[in-house]
Parts: sequence; C-alpha cells; structure tokens
Amino acid sequence: MITVVNQAEADRDIPKLLELKARLGIPWVGLSIEPMLGPIDLTTLSMGESKVDCLQGYLSEPTETPGIRQNSPTDRFVDLVICGGESGHNARPMHPDWARSLRDQCAAAETPFHFKQWGEWIPWEPDSVPMWKNQSGSVEDGNCLFPSDMDLDPKWQDGLLESQGQSHCAFQRIGKAKAGRLLDGHTHDGMIT
Repeated sequence: MITVVNQAEADRDIPKLLELKARLGIPWVGLSIEPMLGPIDLTTLSMGESKVDCLQGYLSEPTETPGIRQNSPTDRFVDLVICGGESGHNARPMHPDWARSLRDQCAAAETPFHFKQWGEWIPWEPDSVPMWKNQSGSVEDGNCLFPSDMDLDPKWQDGLLESQGQSHCAFQRIGKAKAGRLLDGHTHDGMIT
C-alpha cells in the first residue's frame, strides 16, 4: 500500500509500485489517496513514454517494462483504492468531483473502492434553485445557509476550483466526525476479499 495525494505523485510513485509487484510477486497492492488534494486519473498514468491504466493493467503503447502487458484488461495491477479528505488544523477541502471520478474509475475496472471520510470540510452543491445539498444529505435554502461575509468566515470556502473545470461548490468546515463518509448518499466499503 502506498499513499499518493495528487496526479504528480500518482505518475511518479504508482509505476514504481507496479514494478515492485511484478518483480517480487506481491499478491495484491493498494493505493491510499488520503488526503486527496486534486483530481487523479488512474487510467492514464505516465510510465516512461507509455501510458498505463493501473486499474486494468494495459498500456496505450508497447513497453519493455517487466510485468506490464499491453492490452491485457484482465491483468489488474492495483487491487484496492482508498480515498479520503484531509483533517487537522490546516486541512484543505476535497472537491466531490475528485472522489466521484475515482469511484467511477474503480467501478469501471471492478476495483474495490473505499471512501474513508470527507475530512474537516463538507461540500455543499446546488440542488434546485435556491436549495443546496451537502454530502450528508442535508438540504438548505442557499439564501439562508451562507453567511454574507463568507469570504471572511474561516468556516466557509466558496467556489473552490470552479475555474479549473470542477462543478461549483461551497465548503463548510464542520469537522471530520460531522462531515462523515457518505459519497452521493452511499458508503463505499470496498476491500480485498
């Protein structure tokens, strides 16, 4: 099991993990993506001059790397993905689109996915005007929910990463126990069996 928190770390470290798995005959490997600090695409990791789908184990181009087979979707390399947000005093919010993308990548590859927690911040997303919904299922009128001085309130962040192509959200700092571990109304408890 290794930890990666963003795409740069995934591109750097997952190929090393896969090489070790092949060389040492390790029966299974997992990823801990906690805290998740940015979107991660596990289907197109850089591995030399090739791109590898580390969930299904195939390359977009030929390679001489031992243990990596081109076009072998049944030869799964990463066997478990755990994802979670950041906790602690200087915790940063995790955008729900990042976790959704990881969940969907794992589902497509039939790789177990475990969503551990939101961390300190819970996301609120537009539900139906003027209502907003958070990941624990609470629905509130946005006109009443958000403080007028949101930009100055340390318990709120607004518009995080909207400019980077993510959907609009606001984040409320409520602590990891209250933020919980529901992703779109469901727990995800994937594990190696």
